[in-house]
Amino acid sequence: MKLKTFLRKYLCKNDIRVAQGIVANELKRIHGHTVAYGIFKGMKLSDKAWWGDDLPTKILGEYERHVQEKLKELSRSSKILIDIGAADGFFAIGCLVSNLYEKVVCFEISDEGRELLVANAKANQVDERIVVKGEAAKESLRNIVANLESAVILCDIEGAEFDLFSEELLKILNKCYIVIELHESAMIKGQEMVAQLGNSASKYFDVDFIYPLDININKYKELNSFHDNYRLLAFSEGRGVSMRWMVLSPKT
Repeated sequence: MKLKTFLRKYLCKNDIRVAQGIVANELKRIHGHTVAYGIFKGMKLSDKAWWGDDLPTKILGEYERHVQEKLKELSRSSKILIDIGAADGFFAIGCLVSNLYEKVVCFEISDEGRELLVANAKANQVDERIVVKGEAAKESLRNIVANLESAVILCDIEGAEFDLFSEELLKILNKCYIVIELHESAMIKGQEMVAQLGNSASKYFDVDFIYPLDININKYKELNSFHDNYRLLAFSEGRGVSMRWMVLSPKT
């Protein structure tokens, strides 16, 4: 890469981070580290940026809102949530603070992520309703769902979903509702892998997809004093491509 091209990309990325930081500081001044709107309203957010630079969109309640709404919808089917790849616990803790679910079992492979998740659960006073484990595997999931009529499973594991959700595991989980973020763009044969996962799942589940929702940048008065570019950046989750999620609903 030529030096000028490298500097242009680096400076552009750095300028974006600065702009997001300015918006984040204003939102923190007004709301603190707390979700101000939406389904997870009232949830306290950590001041440690362990995963991503998405604090503004989390404070505004817009972070992966399509996933939040799907979890709310599915909470009518079960009050037990299994969060695979829970990171710092945004969804797990948000679902407990909002009382969508009574209990959440979290799987997070990172030591740092698990430590932050536990700290965040305590800060939100939901630590007695959450279980934190390491890496998810077929047997651990089998043991959890064995005595349950049903459960809701949320999975975001950066491409490992194609290995985890074998046809054998899908059969074990056939009474559960499963929401999986698809990282097909990160895989060499991503579209083929999605098709294969969908075909395997279709033996036990109805297969559907959800996509990011439209955002109204004029909805939030806190951002009225900012330039349009800054307001738009407040809702950026920093993703390289638009993501989609596979939703599996039991046939039986």
